[in-house]
Parts: sequence; structure tokens; C-alpha cells
Amino acid sequence: MNWLSSVYRRYLLPAFVIQSVLLAGGFGTGREIVEYFSSNGALGALLGLGFAFVIFSLVISMTFILAQQYSLYNYQDFFQKLIGRYSVIYEVVYVLTLVLVMSIVGSAAGSLLEQMFSLPYYLGVFSLYAVVCALSCLGVESVNRFLTVSTLTVYLVIIVVIVTMFLQYNTQILGKLLVFDVKPGWLLDSSEFALYNLAAIPGLLYCARGIEKPAQAVYAGITVGAVIVLPGVMLHLVLLSGPSDVFQQRLPVLWILERGDHQYLLIAYVLMLALTFCATIIGLMQGLLTRINKRFESQGINSASAVRSALVSLSTIMISLALSSVGLIDLIAKGYPILAYSILAVYVLPMLFHRLLHRLLHRLL
Repeated sequence: MNWLSSVYRRYLLPAFVIQSVLLAGGFGTGREIVEYFSSNGALGALLGLGFAFVIFSLVISMTFILAQQYSLYNYQDFFQKLIGRYSVIYEVVYVLTLVLVMSIVGSAAGSLLEQMFSLPYYLGVFSLYAVVCALSCLGVESVNRFLTVSTLTVYLVIIVVIVTMFLQYNTQILGKLLVFDVKPGWLLDSSEFALYNLAAIPGLLYCARGIEKPAQAVYAGITVGAVIVLPGVMLHLVLLSGPSDVFQQRLPVLWILERGDHQYLLIAYVLMLALTFCATIIGLMQGLLTRINKRFESQGINSASAVRSALVSLSTIMISLALSSVGLIDLIAKGYPILAYSILAVYVLPMLFHRLLHRLLHRLL
């Protein structure tokens, strides 16, 4: 049992936590898969997903190595080590990303439950935020357990969906794959997708405490990369089971399930998406709370206060609701490509050239 527990904490827990945060509504509905992968052709999508796996595995492995070497388990400590006083840049990016994601995911949860179950829009929104507040107050271990359950549920539902679609449309899916359709934009789209999602990784380092050696960090990074990308491969195959106009649908996977009259599977998939909404916000929120608690701990104050966690969660929720009400979400959402390249500049490139940059900054500072 001790061996199994070690394997879970070193390799599976980081993969489950990170995948559950990154697989949000856009990914789960298939919309992001269409935008970044499937639009580049049946085979082009698989090439793009493969390249995304390489980027995720490389950057996350190097991140885990640095975190393990210096015991850096919150993003503020991590970036202080990586880029020194310029760490405030990531602080701004992370908080902005959290607020933006909460605004969009909250709105999506309300709309989804309203459309599928005729529930009041704000009941869905506030139910999501209530779960976030409750779990944020329970601490890191409870959050890790919740995110693990979320990932396992996602995999179970998506596997059932792909098996159902493949049994019904295997000839159509294989026929599209054999066309060898590859659009020229697959490499750029794949890179942008990976960069945007890597923005969350330093905020999730609280899940990597079980890693004790550099070799374990590498294996954990590769495991994370595989667990992130595999659902994308399965969802791409699901999309290939539909007609060409599936790519024009706002919620392509749900559209396929509705079109195929898979009512019970559709309900299960919607409930799975609701779970991913919660997991995404909770995982990101825990990253912020870990950073704040570390600050209080350095001042000799209790580092794990339920009241503080609730206040931080409520404050973030109020800001997110305010942004929704004044219509800033669309404006900020257009900045996602900018955020992606900001992450390239402040995180990915410094991570790849860490030792050289560390020496340079040490001389300058």
C-alpha cells in the first residue's frame, strides 16, 4: 500500500490535479479542440496534439525539477527563484487569469444548466461558486481528492462516449483519418494552445510535494503531459464521427450526442462538464490560497485559516461577477493570445534557459 501511495502522490496526483484544472468547459465541449486541432485536418489534429504533449511534458518536467530542488510549492516562491523581482508579472497574469476563468466558467455553468435542465441561470452560477467556497475552506488535501475524482470521472465519461461513437461510426472515423489531411497551421495552433494552458502550471505546484528526485520529476511531467492530451485525442475522434458542419457548432460534442439521440449519455456528459467547471476554479483558487497562506506563514500567522480562504474566495467571486455585469469578459478574453505569449516570455523561456538567466540576473541585481 505504501508503494501504491508513493506512485499516486509522485506521478498520478500531479497529473490528476493539472488535467482537472486545464480541462474546462471550452475543452470539454470540444470547442477548443475544434479551434486549435480539428480545424487543421483529421491527421493534422493528431500531429498538433502530439506536439502539445511534447511541450507540456518538457516544460512541466523542468518546472517540477526546479520546484523539487528548492522546495518551491507556490508560484510566488517559484518565480522569485526563476526571475527574481520580475515575479510580479506572473502574479498579475495569474490573478487576471483566475478572475477571467471564474467569470467565463460561472456564466457557462449557469447557461448550461438553464439550457439542459431549465434551472434558473443564477442558480447554476451561485451553486458553482458555493462549491468553490466550501472546498477552498477544507484545505489542500480535500482539494486534491476532489480533483482526482474529477479527472477519473472525466475519463470514464469520455471513454464511454468514444466507445459508443466508434462502435456506431468506426468506418467514418477511420475513413477521415486515412485521408492524411494536414493543414499548415497545426504547429502554430498547437504551440499557442500549450502556452495558454501552461499559464496555470506554476499555480498548481502544491500538488507536486510528493516528488523527491529529479528523475521522478521527469516521469511525473511526462505523465501529466499524457493525461492532459489523451482526452483531446478521444474528443477529436468523437468529432470525426459527425458531419463536416460539426465544426461550426458552438458546443460540438453536445451537438453530436443530441443528434445521435444519446439522451442518457448526453445528461452524463453535461453533469461531467459541470464537475469540470468546479474543478477548474477550485484548482486555480487553491493556487492563490497557497501563495497567500505562505505569506502569512512567513509572518508567524496561522497558514491555513478557513475564514481567510472563504474571504479570498468570496472577494474573487465578487470581482468576477462585477466583470460579468459590466461586460468586460469579451474584452479581456481577446487578450488570451497576449497572455499566451506573456507566459512564453515570463515562464517558458526562462524555464528553458534557467541556469544561464539565473547567473545573468544575479549579476544585474
